[in-house]
Amino acid sequence: MKRTMMKNSIVEAIVQHHDFLIMPHMHPDGDAVGSSLALALALEALGKNVRVFSLDPIPYDIAFLKTQNFWVSTLEADVALDYVIALDASDEGRLMDRLDRLKAPLINIDHHKTNTGYGALNWVDETASATGEIIFELIKALDVPLSAAMATALYVAISTDTGSFMYANTTKRTHLIAGELLGLGIDLEGINRHLYQNIPMNKFRLNAYVLEKAEFHALGGLGLAVVQAEDMKRFNCTNTDNIVEALRNIDSVEVAVLVVERDGLVKVSMRSKGAVDVSEIALKYKGGGHVNAAGFSSELGIEETKDRIIKEFSAIGFRTDHHQ
Repeated sequence: MKRTMMKNSIVEAIVQHHDFLIMPHMHPDGDAVGSSLALALALEALGKNVRVFSLDPIPYDIAFLKTQNFWVSTLEADVALDYVIALDASDEGRLMDRLDRLKAPLINIDHHKTNTGYGALNWVDETASATGEIIFELIKALDVPLSAAMATALYVAISTDTGSFMYANTTKRTHLIAGELLGLGIDLEGINRHLYQNIPMNKFRLNAYVLEKAEFHALGGLGLAVVQAEDMKRFNCTNTDNIVEALRNIDSVEVAVLVVERDGLVKVSMRSKGAVDVSEIALKYKGGGHVNAAGFSSELGIEETKDRIIKEFSAIGFRTDHHQ
């Protein structure tokens, strides 16, 4: 297991400096947003100047988190920073929509197996279920008392990245941290309603449309769905979260793949069950992620990208005790 532990140096850097900018990865998810907000609140409690810089809207299911005091989408040209703190980003490519305009040294905090160690200071722990687990430990190391707002943000980070504690990355440590967060009086029912019982109707219809057209290959071991730009326009919805997980839930499917036409590229999200390591495929195409959850971007068209994916996974010996 990879553990790039510069914890003490990162704590020292935070204690000794004042001006920080937190950058979650582009198209931030629950872990990226929750970790960013929790750390921003902790730095504010220490009297630091801190903002969270993202060019993307916060997804609907985590928009209930109160980020407005920290979240910015623009920066002054001559912004003075001591450190930029990158959260939940496995490589600099996940930050390149903003990174080129910033000159401050980078602190890299992440839990992805494929993290490239790109920071001046790095805290990468692939044994953590979520970056939120690492931020929990960092806040403790900074001796900042956990508030209910911090606890809520961290719970969102951990719950979403573990599939509500269902995925194999969930550990005893995960549950112990979640238990401590629950002990701080967070609104568990309210959090879960926002995260898991809050799908907008247009997203529901997009999901249904895309899943209806899903393809299955390798005796049903590979499930593959496509979202074209015109589909998102048709349903007035650009959020494609949870579609790939719905495919993975099918009994025969060992690997689920979602191919999305977005921003002039083809974005590929992969999920797997058991021993199939999708991060190896992601790395082959200059992407990254975890054993059971990874992705990459392709400059090829949808059909050629699909063909390559089908060839990659059809060569794997999927379990064949289920059929289409």
